[in-house]
Amino acid sequence: MNPRTETVSESRAEKILKEWANLHDEDLFSDEKPVVTRLRSRYPEIFCDPVLEEAAGSDFRWIAGIRAHLRAAWDAPNQEAREWYIFKVRDLYARMLRLRSDQRSGEALSKLRIAFSNEPGVPFGQEKFAILRPGDDAAPTDSVISVSEVESQEKFAGLRELGARLRGLWTESGMLVWPPPPRSPFEQVMGHFQRRSRCALHCANPSCPAPYCFKEEGVRTQLYCGEDCARVARLESKGRWWNEVGKARRESARTGGTQQGRRGKK
Repeated sequence: MNPRTETVSESRAEKILKEWANLHDEDLFSDEKPVVTRLRSRYPEIFCDPVLEEAAGSDFRWIAGIRAHLRAAWDAPNQEAREWYIFKVRDLYARMLRLRSDQRSGEALSKLRIAFSNEPGVPFGQEKFAILRPGDDAAPTDSVISVSEVESQEKFAGLRELGARLRGLWTESGMLVWPPPPRSPFEQVMGHFQRRSRCALHCANPSCPAPYCFKEEGVRTQLYCGEDCARVARLESKGRWWNEVGKARRESARTGGTQQGRRGKK
């Protein structure tokens, strides 16, 4: 199966999201970067994605950048902000796809050949021409040049500049409407995060080693990622109670008992 069209299950998507958001700085920014090897081995459909690797320049840069966006979404103060951060991740990936597609189209276009007819008396710019497919031969009297050679000629500089300005204007003004990106594994994972973003939970235990998680199904109010962190919180709460309230009660009992003893002696 083509990994670009592979379906990512919801459970696997959440596992990827949690592991990505919970990456530790000491692993991510170490010289050896073993985390990159580990992620590529566990989730090749995401971390061996050629689009991200080519567009970002290296595994480390885009892994760290998307981790920052995921954490921003998890820690967002409201649902609107959370959805915005997730959308930006999806939009960045879509832009990378378009960039890669444009580069490939440009490479293919530069290899095309154009045959210009050399008929005598034909004014400049009105020559007959034909695009030659691979394997096609031009007539002996035709002049054949590639598209890249055409674009390099000075007489086409004005057209190239005008085309670039129009493309920039259309893009900035919103006149170009881009379709949704293909359902790549990366897009599926981030799409699942957007749908489940209301269940994103940052564990309330400050010492939790993996605080970015999702609420359990059917649980409306949840503060901790699991029973272990909840137990630690309960113990800490009891310890604080014992140190603060219990100490006062013990002191009060001790003082009261001493006073009662003194009254009894009288």
